[in-house]
Amino acid sequence: MNKPVYVFIFFVFALFLNNCVAEESERSLNRVYESEENLNILVPEEIYSVEGMPLDIFFDNLILSDDSDKYKYEILINGKKRGRVYRRKWVFYPLKDDLGKNQLEIKIINPQTNDKKSSVITTLLVASKDKKTKAKILSIGDSLGHQSRFPSRLYELFKLNGEEKNIEFLGSHFPKGSLVKHEHYGGWTWQKFITFYQPGKENIHHASKSPFVFVNDKTNLPELNFSEYIYKTLKGEKPDIIIILLGINDAWTLDIDNPAIFEKGLENIINNAHRLVNDIITVIPDVKIGIGMVIPANYSKRSFQDIYQDSTSPWRWKRINYALNAFYLKAFTSNKNVTILPTHLGVDAIEHYNSHKFIPDKVDYSVSHVVHPNSEGDMAIAKALYYWVENIKWE
Repeated sequence: MNKPVYVFIFFVFALFLNNCVAEESERSLNRVYESEENLNILVPEEIYSVEGMPLDIFFDNLILSDDSDKYKYEILINGKKRGRVYRRKWVFYPLKDDLGKNQLEIKIINPQTNDKKSSVITTLLVASKDKKTKAKILSIGDSLGHQSRFPSRLYELFKLNGEEKNIEFLGSHFPKGSLVKHEHYGGWTWQKFITFYQPGKENIHHASKSPFVFVNDKTNLPELNFSEYIYKTLKGEKPDIIIILLGINDAWTLDIDNPAIFEKGLENIINNAHRLVNDIITVIPDVKIGIGMVIPANYSKRSFQDIYQDSTSPWRWKRINYALNAFYLKAFTSNKNVTILPTHLGVDAIEHYNSHKFIPDKVDYSVSHVVHPNSEGDMAIAKALYYWVENIKWE
């Protein structure tokens, strides 16, 4: 066999291998962004609760499935069945004996064969109902908190436990009817918080600039500067705890049916998140940062039709939501300042949403019922945050 033939065979073989690698890479991407189902259970390393208060876990929020009802769910605490299993959720009221660290195991079971389809073991932390936290809190995010709906509910939980004098909420946004200050703005993204600077572009949903972006005196250009925010806006007050709920607006328009482009979009979100988080930690090295996993949207197809017509659907968003939360769980595993919070687990995609557009209490405009929960949903988010704060260990 002459040399050109060898070269041709080698070229064909190399092309074959390259195609195999490309196909395997694409299949690898698709494993997170399944078009049908993914039973990998999405929970962080720790789940938080408080003695005597209900901990809700909605089964549909654990996995990617268009019919989570077709499985059975079993949840064990330290190897024993505890709590109560309903059709769509598990509820647990921790007792005094449960204080501290517990093992929590979640199993997904095929009801026909009783075979285990999937399982995960995580840690359940239970704080005492008598604990009195003293902290300054800064909450950052999008329209979920723009009118202070869940931030005000969080304050009410502290007040219910007699802690309101120990807790101070920081921020520059203090909308009408709010109980607390914060930095939540409708439609905002991680990128907007690190880059937005357009004086004069203010409207009801947005500020004219990111609260964390300031003009550099040397370059005369706007840039991310959390230190300036602390000393100019907060007059030197530093938060002990920072809550961040972002991601819905960042990921909403991503093309999940193009895995390579979709993954690039998720990587951009995570890179922007790292930029903000790292700038905060540079200024406050001992700060506790809680990043909430993205909550489920309204279960109703009609609600999506009402707002978005045929441009999106509950299933498309559920796939994006699942993939984004999977990325969040991986992105900050080595950062000791950051905790990924299970804010998604207690929000019910049915009962915690309204059937139509609605005007929340103390708000003078209607909001979408697709991604904005009702008052019960706001409280579910607030509980997840409250449970985490009460379980923080201060050194």
